Amino acid sequence: MTTLSRSRGPAFKYKCNPCAFDVMTPEALYWLGFLFADGHISKSNTLELCLSRTDIGHIEKFRAFLKSDYPIKFGTRRNTVLKIGTPGVVERARVLGLGARSLMRVPSSEMAQSRDFWRGAVDGDGTLYLRRNTISLTLIGGKAMVQAFASWAQLHCPRLRSVVAEKRHVPGLFTFSTEGKTAQELVALLYDGATVALDRKANLAAQAGALELKAKRPFEQIEDVWVRLAAGMKVRGAFAHVARVLNRPTERVYQRAKCLGFLSA
Repeated sequence: MTTLSRSRGPAFKYKCNPCAFDVMTPEALYWLGFLFADGHISKSNTLELCLSRTDIGHIEKFRAFLKSDYPIKFGTRRNTVLKIGTPGVVERARVLGLGARSLMRVPSSEMAQSRDFWRGAVDGDGTLYLRRNTISLTLIGGKAMVQAFASWAQLHCPRLRSVVAEKRHVPGLFTFSTEGKTAQELVALLYDGATVALDRKANLAAQAGALELKAKRPFEQIEDVWVRLAAGMKVRGAFAHVARVLNRPTERVYQRAKCLGFLSA
């Protein structure tokens, strides 16, 4: 039987399930993945989740998972914030890795093997991009987090050839990206039959599953190799040089790099 506790101090009147993360259920793993992406423990020792006001429904889902009545507050930058002060939840979250800085977080082996955890991470720090009858999937974050996702993706999709790369001009921020059929397979693995997900990304996942994707032509594969090369160069004029090699407009090369997740949006 779950016992709801009321936090001491200023938040005494609010209730919350202090054992919410004691058992690694699919829902608990999902919310841990989401918190690894978008949550943090504040200096005042509260577990905080801050999202755009358009995603207030997702914060309400998280509050329901915690069986809590903590208030959702509106910030000054068109965002919504939920702060949980229940010691049992905060300390458990800290032990599970949320005490570390966002780019230094390392998922446990149980988390790293869970599609629910990774769906939460993609909902928080990932991008699903549908355009011109194709789909791309990108995850950004710290090196350990992104590498763990890449390993999980490779395990479940052996023909995957994407690599983890550091973002240009953002030390410590890494990205994983894939597109086409491999992205479609990974999205299906993450979202099909999921009991909890960010609504707008679940809708994109459903659209992605309905796409009939065509295999890349050989030249398109070669073009993407050059685009990756340009994105990895830390010199001025890299995109212009690759554009000349490919006989393509520089802007097309640059936008292709963004679409594939090699550059910050």
